[in-house]
Amino acid sequence: MKKIFVLLTAFTMAACSTVIGQRTDATAIASGASRTDVRAALGSPTASYKNGGDDVWDYDYTRASFNFWYAVPFVGMFTNPYHYTRETSQFTFDDNGVKSVKTFKKSGSIDSDNSLK
Repeated sequence: MKKIFVLLTAFTMAACSTVIGQRTDATAIASGASRTDVRAALGSPTASYKNGGDDVWDYDYTRASFNFWYAVPFVGMFTNPYHYTRETSQFTFDDNGVKSVKTFKKSGSIDSDNSLK
């Protein structure tokens, strides 16, 4: 019976997670790689825009999960219902290919009114 409870809890926790985008390994892209190489390795960017004369491509990955403690009586009053992790890999291209790669990471809570903290 205990094993069933543990399995049921594990499946429930796994079901309460949402992933948006595909995690990218920015370190796998060499400096000077062409736009075609990057697109072949990572797919289409989430966003693309110009910054000065350079092209910038962003690849976003977000994972949101339910905070188990929010469902516990009384304890839940002091927690937020969701936790998120967001990672953005940003590729800047000049005429010679990849000029720079930056990775930004942010995590926090999502309150019950859907505001990020």
